Amino acid sequence: MVTINDSNITYYVDGQEFGRDDARYLPERPMSINFNQWLIDLAGQTSTTPRAYDQKVDYVLHVKDQVLTPAQVAAKIAAYRTAGTTFEDTVPAGQ
Repeated sequence: MVTINDSNITYYVDGQEFGRDDARYLPERPMSINFNQWLIDLAGQTSTTPRAYDQKVDYVLHVKDQVLTPAQVAAKIAAYRTAGTTFEDTVPAGQ
């Protein structure tokens, strides 16, 4: 989990604070969330058969203009799970 406010970025792993950066590292431009698969050690792979990869993401939660605690995030995700919500797009069309 990552939280960003006006003065710092805080990083959490398993609900525990892992690190913190000060205002020097705050985003200067709008950001996006992207998922990538990093493939290593492909040298020596001679197959030309197309490959398929399956990436699983448990939950992605973006809350604009609020800094939540790990417990608050866990509660929001639990509420989504309880409601059976698998997808909710809150970004207005065209953005």
